[in-house]
Amino acid sequence: EGTMRVFKSLVLLFLLPVVRGSMVQLKNGGYEDIIIAINPGLPEDGNIIRNIMVRTLASTYLFNATKQRFFFKSVKIIIPLHWLPKDEYLSVKTESYDKADVIVANPFLKYGDDPYTLQYGGCGEKGRYIHFTPNFLLNDNLYNIYGSRDYLVSNPR
Repeated sequence: EGTMRVFKSLVLLFLLPVVRGSMVQLKNGGYEDIIIAINPGLPEDGNIIRNIMVRTLASTYLFNATKQRFFFKSVKIIIPLHWLPKDEYLSVKTESYDKADVIVANPFLKYGDDPYTLQYGGCGEKGRYIHFTPNFLLNDNLYNIYGSRDYLVSNPR
């Protein structure tokens, strides 16, 4: 926890009832308290945060797909400590990388840039976290492979 900072936002980008041990709450149709953690080994890239924010603002996919019942309300993005400090970065309190609902980290060979949920149980059971790669968030050329990120972040494999 001493190696991270947190960036707080007011909106969220994906549905997370699939994450075990999550502090995510559903209040009045809005998902709150979702933690996204950027791996401490990643080099600083403000575009990662910007693209996370773009996806959060695009929560209209979830809102429309659920017939206006659910939307993404709040998220905290855990930023590696070695990234340059900014006024909007706060110290972590109880948030940590190992308890994040979503991680942004380099790909594993098995999945490449595919978004996925780390899950030890069977189909439909809760998972540990959702994994996105920096390339998935940053490379617009992947649209031809994966399609809309707004859809994919709501439906990771």
